[in-house]
Amino acid sequence: MHDFVELLERGALLTLRCLDNQRDLALERLQTGARTADAKLPQMVSLQKAVVAIGMFAIVEAHLQDREDGKNGFKIALERLGREGSPELKQRFLDLKDAVNVLKHGEGDSYKRLLERGEASRFKVTQPHQRFFHEGDVSEVTTLVQVDDAFIREATEVIREVVACVEHLT
Repeated sequence: MHDFVELLERGALLTLRCLDNQRDLALERLQTGARTADAKLPQMVSLQKAVVAIGMFAIVEAHLQDREDGKNGFKIALERLGREGSPELKQRFLDLKDAVNVLKHGEGDSYKRLLERGEASRFKVTQPHQRFFHEGDVSEVTTLVQVDDAFIREATEVIREVVACVEHLT
């Protein structure tokens, strides 16, 4: 069996390709017709990418917790990253954790931290009272963090590096 992170990354990239193919087909059909299903599909793809990001992070949390015999895997990972790992990787992981929390729960402490970090967080975050990232984009759904292919790729990269670091430090 392939290692956990490789399967997670390959699955995420496969999902992105499938979703993007379906979106492209729907946009192509919209050039000659106006079926509701085709008009809604780009939004469904955007929303599904957020679901993929949340799911990936939840599975990583379970993986780390399993490795640590039921203890809080994220807390242990952050401690190890802070003690012996890379401070830059730890911050990327914290930013990803905050971004996923914002996707799951909306405004709160995680949202405030991402706003304070600004562009340093690597994720696009809507400003308070801002509704859209790209006004007029028919594929956009209302989220406080923009989840696109770049977000998923960054998430898989951070996950890969964090798991490798934690496993190395165990």
